[in-house]
Amino acid sequence: MALEIINDHADRAIANLLVQFKDRPNIEAVLRVVVGKVQEIEIAFWQLLTERLLGEAVGSQLDVIGRIIGRDRGPLDDDVYRGVLRGKVAANLSSGTWAEVVHVVALCVNSVIVGSYVEGVPEYPAAGTIRITSTPLVEGIGPHVADLVALAESSGVRILFQYYEGDYVFGFDAPDTNLCVNPSFEAGDINWAKLGGISIIDDPANARTLKWVSKWVSPSYGEQSITSEQISVVHGFDYVASIWLKGSDTADSAVYVTIRWYDSDGVFISDDSSALTGWSLTWVPASVSAIAPPKAVAAEIKIIRPVAEEDILYVDDVEFITNGPCFDGVYGFTTTVEGT
Repeated sequence: MALEIINDHADRAIANLLVQFKDRPNIEAVLRVVVGKVQEIEIAFWQLLTERLLGEAVGSQLDVIGRIIGRDRGPLDDDVYRGVLRGKVAANLSSGTWAEVVHVVALCVNSVIVGSYVEGVPEYPAAGTIRITSTPLVEGIGPHVADLVALAESSGVRILFQYYEGDYVFGFDAPDTNLCVNPSFEAGDINWAKLGGISIIDDPANARTLKWVSKWVSPSYGEQSITSEQISVVHGFDYVASIWLKGSDTADSAVYVTIRWYDSDGVFISDDSSALTGWSLTWVPASVSAIAPPKAVAAEIKIIRPVAEEDILYVDDVEFITNGPCFDGVYGFTTTVEGT
């Protein structure tokens, strides 16, 4: 049974009087004075019991708990500091498993940041990434959490801890800003590499919006493609690549819209692709949506027709936009944490 404070010691004492002493004002008055001291002791002990509990402690009481378990407050307010102390307790008890390390981070942030989400991505055998997402961390908490990750994880394990704080804003284009250079081919071949019977021409009659358009004529061999120059991206962001296309006739073959991801060394990581099968004499859209993978810093848009048809294909108005961070957070800080 849960403990409860007793706030009515005097009333209980009067109720327990023998019948011959009941309804005696003088006796009740004396009893209330005497038992009032008991009530004061009850309240004092209750405060000692509850206000030193982590969930209830405030101010200097939290500081005492922090000194006991080995984590000073620094600039943190009570609510934020309380979350860090919860994480410290869990880190002290951690045996170094991946789930325990992620739990330490969750304890630090979830109690004070409504809607936050801790994403753990293990990279076996001895690495991983932990991201704080959905909302920024309170300024100053990041280094505390990084220290606790190092304490909780096993020796020799390397973890990337990614987060952003306060009003920190990473430099990226606003949603709906087209990141693609020369998207409607009005500057000719600039930004585009072509393969297999593709030309970029001034043809207002067949351009979708302006004057220039990419024209795909069936080559003597199979695949046709057009590829953009690399565009800077932020890993963890959601991106959409889209195009408009039409043919000189209806067709049943496929056109693929592909995003190809690259790391900081220019090494290909992976790609995401979506196919539109069949088109007509009128403009139809095709698109692919994908989240930039870990380590991605650049992307190419590649449009592919694997099997050339006899008809002429027109592609125009390429768009590459970001919907912002897929976890509603930009990782302004990345800390490499080594297990201790």
